[in-house]
Amino acid sequence: MEIRDLERHGAPAELVGIWRQHVSQLTDVQEKAILAGLLDSSKNLLAVAPTSSGKTFIGEVAATTSAFLRPRHALFIVPFRALAEEHYLLFRERYSEVLSVGISTSDHQELDADIRAGNVGLTVMTYEKLTGFLVAQPNFLNRCSTLVVDEVQSMSDPGRGSNLEIMLTQALRSATPPQIVALSASLDDLHELDTWLRAQAVISSERPVPLSECVCDVSGIALLPDGSSRRLLARQADRDELALGLAEDAVKDGKQVIVFRSSIGKVRDTADALVRRLPATGASQQIDESLNELEDSESVGPLRACISARVGFHNADLSYAERRLVESAFRSGEIRALVSTTTLAMGVNLPTDIVVVADTQRWTPAPGGWDAHDISVAEYRNAAGRAGRLGQRSEGQAVLLAEGRPRQLLNNYVLGRVEPVESQIPSRAFADVVFDLIACGIATSETALVEFVAATFAYMTPDGLQGLPIRVTRWRS
Repeated sequence: MEIRDLERHGAPAELVGIWRQHVSQLTDVQEKAILAGLLDSSKNLLAVAPTSSGKTFIGEVAATTSAFLRPRHALFIVPFRALAEEHYLLFRERYSEVLSVGISTSDHQELDADIRAGNVGLTVMTYEKLTGFLVAQPNFLNRCSTLVVDEVQSMSDPGRGSNLEIMLTQALRSATPPQIVALSASLDDLHELDTWLRAQAVISSERPVPLSECVCDVSGIALLPDGSSRRLLARQADRDELALGLAEDAVKDGKQVIVFRSSIGKVRDTADALVRRLPATGASQQIDESLNELEDSESVGPLRACISARVGFHNADLSYAERRLVESAFRSGEIRALVSTTTLAMGVNLPTDIVVVADTQRWTPAPGGWDAHDISVAEYRNAAGRAGRLGQRSEGQAVLLAEGRPRQLLNNYVLGRVEPVESQIPSRAFADVVFDLIACGIATSETALVEFVAATFAYMTPDGLQGLPIRVTRWRS
């Protein structure tokens, strides 16, 4: 289906004209979404497809059409500030002449009053920011026509999953529920997520940009999905040296590479070691001036040293301005090798030729210290999918590193099934959940509390809350 055909499905001619400047042909999942009623504001949709299949454009079409045609506003919510910034800049560039476009994150609060009043047609927000709006203004979603939820599989995230689920439950139970358009990376089992969202599931396994995947151990020999193998480089001492060797070779071959590491410390160590391997060509005048404009911090000096060798690093220690500089330099090609924590993998559009997933475990806070956890198949797929982005590259390559067990890692991550979305509410103390619902004003009576909990994804799934007797503990001071 061509973009110009969208007028026949109810899209405004003004928006179709804008879309045709950037896209000519719909991808498989985009066409399926249109045929399933994406442009019908009364239909919820759950779009499930691989990274770089064009899911973001599905949300863009839904949100902009809704904001253009309807008096209520549209919201586009994402998990991270960097992703919100990226979407906002793109939407503002494309639609500022026909729509009012805003952003609300912890970095951007200047439009919050207008957004609360419904004076902004299309707003990009983080999950947490929308949750904060709903605490202060529980009926905020009553004025929302379409709610686009990017990376909805984040409901499985132990850190933010339960809050995202509670917020979506609020949307589903709103007096005038918005159209919900949920976008998810590949899922092999929907686990009734579409039923809970009252959504038509739109599923595609097609990835327009070919992605080759392999698992490479310290021997330098990569194991491919078909069981064959090929040598990528000479034997290396350990996984860290393997990551450095692959990144160095990629840069010398004129390609861009992202290396994902599991911690901030590993990110910095890998970037510093890579700088020592690559020639220092110096930063361009534009980048040098941008570095000089940054506020002084512990990161500016190391960033300058890295960028002089066309290397960058990206982690939570960087300020907003520092992250923007690194992302811009990578998009422009000034940075050829970027070392990052896995948060960058969640949707930020930094197209690259090669992705190296260097760690299969990550550390999370735990009582008395830290616990090591294997990354999920979904996390690996998100990271690998950064290679070969739609409209930016003709192909991509992802290399998963192993110090041992390459066959097991290949079977689990490359050939394995993606975990279903699972509610994180049952992992919390139920009394804490009840307290949060009362404190946030979501439940103002015992009946309202029971009704809300019974409407969550956790309660409807067999392994969720159905076995719990729902009752309110009467608190005493």
